[in-house]
Amino acid sequence: MKRLGFEPNEVTYTLLIDVLSRALKHKEAMEIYDEMKRADCMPTLQTYTVLIRSLASAGRLDDAKKLFKKMPSSGLKPNVVTYTVMMHVLSKAGETDKVIEVYNQMKEAKVKPTRVTLKVLAKSLRRAGMSDEADALSASMPYVGLSEEEVMVISTPAEKAVHDIMMSNFAKKQHSEPVLAHFQT
Repeated sequence: MKRLGFEPNEVTYTLLIDVLSRALKHKEAMEIYDEMKRADCMPTLQTYTVLIRSLASAGRLDDAKKLFKKMPSSGLKPNVVTYTVMMHVLSKAGETDKVIEVYNQMKEAKVKPTRVTLKVLAKSLRRAGMSDEADALSASMPYVGLSEEEVMVISTPAEKAVHDIMMSNFAKKQHSEPVLAHFQT
């Protein structure tokens, strides 16, 4: 690219870092990040998110945590994807208390969780033996992203009872076949 006279930008650097980290070439990914900074190319939110995942995949969870904490001082606020990635790497490391801490930070920052975020949290809670909390969280997932009016559509007593039974079944068995089969009949 450079030989052709094109200078990399934030998007180019981030894409290259992502490709290298997915190929498990974490050292090379960090070298590109260092080159990016030397070139006065400011890392973006996406760059930080990719780096957090890459560092954690390389067994450098402490560095991933430091980078996550550094974001606000770089003028960047984590978004739902960044929070979810951080929660995921912490969950994989068995740090449920830190997963909850990051989730609470996300709520304080008024960043709305997605279903993926809540699934990461629920899985972490289950791993830590907090099944009741995970089940309660799983039961709330169908409502994530819905408006109050949309939630009210399934709020009649009969619909709510059917819904609760199906969601309980889903949460306990960890698969959706019974729920889908019910809706398809």
